Amino acid sequence: METKKKNIYIGVNTDWSDSFTNLKGAFYCGTTQKQIDLAAMLMPHMDLVIYATDFHSIKSKEFKINGGLWIIHNAAEFLNIDVTKYGLKKDTTISPRQIKTIDDVINKAKSGIIVPKHVYYQDDEVPSFLPKDVEQAFGERIITPDEFLKEKFTYIISPKIFFDATRTVSDYGLPHKKVKGIPTRDYNVFSFLQKKFSSDQYNLVFINTGVVENICRHYTSTGQRQLFPEARVINPIGTTTELAGIGLGFEDRAQVKDACMRISKDINVEYKTVDDIIREIKEYRHMERER
Repeated sequence: METKKKNIYIGVNTDWSDSFTNLKGAFYCGTTQKQIDLAAMLMPHMDLVIYATDFHSIKSKEFKINGGLWIIHNAAEFLNIDVTKYGLKKDTTISPRQIKTIDDVINKAKSGIIVPKHVYYQDDEVPSFLPKDVEQAFGERIITPDEFLKEKFTYIISPKIFFDATRTVSDYGLPHKKVKGIPTRDYNVFSFLQKKFSSDQYNLVFINTGVVENICRHYTSTGQRQLFPEARVINPIGTTTELAGIGLGFEDRAQVKDACMRISKDINVEYKTVDDIIREIKEYRHMERER
């Protein structure tokens, strides 16, 4: 008799940091409270939530102040920095922590951080920060791959530097010296999902919220589609921010939404309303209880 596979609903929250989505964020991208609230509605229904967010040193080469392209954001040292020294208003936040409305409704019965090796070495042959700095910044403990595989985690923080949160780097391009607490190989939380939830027993359903629609959410959902060809990938409508305006690739947010939905359809990434997703999950779990 064929065993029915169990659905695992994984909420992937991309870049819902204070830096990006708080009105006082240094790199605020126009996120509305409605978008945040819609994303928060999904959180209690997830089996696992992954918070995938940019994470940098204040000395990062990608920041304008250091010769890069971007405004300061998601800085490891945010707790101990006077932002006015970097040309920002006193009440500006450069925090990598997830915005409170969403963070407060996540099941954190068992939580931890999984940090890719390449995040430590994003700027140079020496680490941009140490494990203790990551733990201080997020107020959580870094866990090992074995812990994640053996225990039932409900919430994982996954620091990243790429638009696609699933991406890792070849070990050949990373330093080989050993530093206490830093992995000797490159991996992230997505590297272990197939082993933790084998395809003969589980159906993975990724539910992606976050900012912005036409950059990190789009590339992350595309990465999931390539990395997990048997999984369902869903981008809930209204749980993201469309980046558009003068000098950008799209003139208005309607264009962004239309373009992303069209190109996602080509690779079987679904767009569904939050109400429809919650209804589906409730119906599925009801049927599971009746079995």
